[in-house]
Amino acid sequence: MTYDENQSLDGRLRDVKVVATHNQVFHADDAFAIATLKLLKPEIKIIRTSKPEELSKADMRVDVGKKYSPETGDYDHHQAQILRENGVPYASFGLIWKDLGAELCGSEELASIIEKILVEPIDAYDTGFTDFSPENELVKPVLLQQLISHYNPLWNEEQDYDAGFEKAVTFASEFLQRKIKAVKSNVEAESIVRKSIEESKNAEYKGFIFIDLKSIPWSGMDCIANDPSILYVIQPSRNNGFVITAAPSKAGSFQNKKLFPAEWAGKSGADLARTTGVRDAEFCHTARFVAGSYSLEGAIAMTQKAVDYQVK
Repeated sequence: MTYDENQSLDGRLRDVKVVATHNQVFHADDAFAIATLKLLKPEIKIIRTSKPEELSKADMRVDVGKKYSPETGDYDHHQAQILRENGVPYASFGLIWKDLGAELCGSEELASIIEKILVEPIDAYDTGFTDFSPENELVKPVLLQQLISHYNPLWNEEQDYDAGFEKAVTFASEFLQRKIKAVKSNVEAESIVRKSIEESKNAEYKGFIFIDLKSIPWSGMDCIANDPSILYVIQPSRNNGFVITAAPSKAGSFQNKKLFPAEWAGKSGADLARTTGVRDAEFCHTARFVAGSYSLEGAIAMTQKAVDYQVK
């Protein structure tokens, strides 16, 4: 089978009926590579083999065959290393994603984000890339790659690798679909946040912004973390009223640019209202990173006091 890499999805996978990948122990890169293909064309048949005669009969070969040639349907990385521009080696997931990720995501923008936050780390782990270091002396993170590996049979179980691989691909497919949806949602959210930043500056808010939507996931956004003029974010709370959150010093970090005044810590209701001088003050967390008010006016007043507060 041959195809032009510039063809549409229909052109690339139209004649693909059988995809081969290696048998025995599997990893996240081959599970996610196959998941990508199955999401694009569910009727594709997957065979797991390392026998040359069976590989030659398949329309595509993924993570097996010691050859990388999209034109002939070969997506292996076990021959000479294939490197990204940043030096991270490609594994089979990355090679498939490079050609078909945009088709699955619906845009190059979304595919490039998924490449950076999901595909590249999986490839780095699989290829033993030296700069990939998830280890922590005190608390070790649970990795997606490890979750996939647990679908392999244990030493004291029936050694049915194919059944385990099928389950791993199902998991990878569901995870990948959800990740794409989450990234698309975050892109839309960032557009809303950027507009809110502009509107807040036009309203001459000093040191904070107002986002008029609940649950917008802004804490991981560089546009807030990297703007020194944004110390706090106000938005409607899930339980009526308004919540004020200290902006992180780095996107996704638990370190904040400025906390609420120490005198507010752990107080609520009338006690907090007396301390802040704001009648509608509702609460301030003991850790001083989040506070609330029963009204927008109260939230703005509390936030302005926090912005102006100088540690004595």
